[in-house]
Amino acid sequence: MPNKNLDPIAPREDAPRDAIVGQAFVQPETVIVVSTSQVNLIVLSRIVERARLKAVNCEPERAGAHIARIDPLIVILDGGSDMRECDAALGPIAVQKRMSDGARPHVVLLTVRNVQPDAVDMGGLIDSLVAKPVTPERLQPLIETVRDRWSSYSSAGSRSRQASSSDPA
Repeated sequence: MPNKNLDPIAPREDAPRDAIVGQAFVQPETVIVVSTSQVNLIVLSRIVERARLKAVNCEPERAGAHIARIDPLIVILDGGSDMRECDAALGPIAVQKRMSDGARPHVVLLTVRNVQPDAVDMGGLIDSLVAKPVTPERLQPLIETVRDRWSSYSSAGSRSRQASSSDPA
C-alpha cells in the first residue's frame, strides 16, 4: 500500500535517510503517468490506482525531474498522435534503466491504433505497447503483472539476503 505521507517530490532534506538510494527515492509502488492531455492523465491515473499503486501525473516537460527523483516502478508515456509528445522524458528514463541494469522503470507507451511494434524506435527504452483507446481491461492487467513480478523479485531477494546473513558458515 502506498505511503500517503511521503511527498515524492519533496526536497531531499525532508526525506527519510533510508528512502534515498543514489540520487533517487526508491518507490516501487509508484507509477509516473506522462501526457499533455489532462483527460488522459486522469483516466490513466485511475487505472493505476485500481491496480493498487500510486499515480504521479505530469506533463512531458516535468517528467524528467519526477523520474529522476522518484525511481518509479512503471512509467506510462502517452505518445500522442505523432508518437513524439513524450520525447523529453526519454533521457531520464534511459538514466534510470542504466542505474538499475534495465530492471526499472518498466516503460509503457500508449500508441495510436495503427502503429506496429517494430515501427516504434525509441532507443530500446519501451517495454510494452498499449493501443489507444486505453481501457482498464487493456492496461490494468499489464500494470498488475509488472507489479506482481517486481514484488516477487524483491521478496525473493530479501529472503536470500536473510538466508545468507543467518548462515553460520
